[in-house]
Amino acid sequence: MFWKTRPLWGNKPKLKSSYDVVIIGGGLHALATAYFLARDHGITDVAIIEKRFIGFGAAGRNTAIVRANQRTQYNVPLYKDALDLWPVLTKELNFNLMFNNCGNLNLMHSEAAMKAARMTIATAQFHGVESHLIDAKEAKELVPALNISEDITFPIHGAMFHPPGGIVRHDAVVWGLAKGCAKHGVHIHQQTEATHIHTEGGKITGVTTSRGRIHARQVLVSAGGYSAGLIHQMLGIKLPISVLTIQAMVTQPLKPVLDHVVSSGAITVTPTRHSREKLPPVPIWTSGPTTPPRTRRTTSSTRPKRCRTGCPVCVG
Repeated sequence: MFWKTRPLWGNKPKLKSSYDVVIIGGGLHALATAYFLARDHGITDVAIIEKRFIGFGAAGRNTAIVRANQRTQYNVPLYKDALDLWPVLTKELNFNLMFNNCGNLNLMHSEAAMKAARMTIATAQFHGVESHLIDAKEAKELVPALNISEDITFPIHGAMFHPPGGIVRHDAVVWGLAKGCAKHGVHIHQQTEATHIHTEGGKITGVTTSRGRIHARQVLVSAGGYSAGLIHQMLGIKLPISVLTIQAMVTQPLKPVLDHVVSSGAITVTPTRHSREKLPPVPIWTSGPTTPPRTRRTTSSTRPKRCRTGCPVCVG
């Protein structure tokens, strides 16, 4: 049986020949930009141009961790406002973003790391962000599965505990923002590739896509790790940005053992529950220069059976 489908956020709009604003990319930053342009500034004649489908890139493949205990006095207020916004957006978008402020526990494996953590905590507390330095025993009380023995490769000296932090379901955020954008009249065009940005006299005039040319005076390139390459390719501007990949290992469904997000800078790993539910698998994220951008994708036949039902970590 075949039937017509439509996106969660409504009917597919027709691609117009002109928009006030064109946003290249269909991830979190692109959708959020369009949403707040429409909500706060009344700019609704906006087109989101996505080569594949919204949430295909980093928006659907990330650690899902949200926190405000950043390192610098400039970042902390910004991240605090963002962290406080998740429950507000959940109500405003009328969409369950699965925000869970379960708390973040960052492990420290040396006295030097503990010293650096004290500075980070002092910065956070100065800006009114709850963050605490705890010892190894207190860390184990929070996460009984931790090994706090001293005769291991990376012994735990202590940890930085950030109770307001946690996780948010990244694909739910994509869908929720898409619904919010569409409600305000923003056009979302999937399967539409931007191939060229036109300029005249040093000013943007439009974008050529796989479905035709669009006239626009304002263009935002919000394609995550692809942005720098696209800007260089389309405008000849080389940005001082290097892109590094991360990898994710997703296990078979396990009995929940973590009530907090746990991260370790020494071994660059962050094991975390995928959501509040007891069924999902446990992703373990490692960051740093690992594989080249064009990695071999796991086929559906080799994925854990649970992930075939639509786990956004494994999709693609």
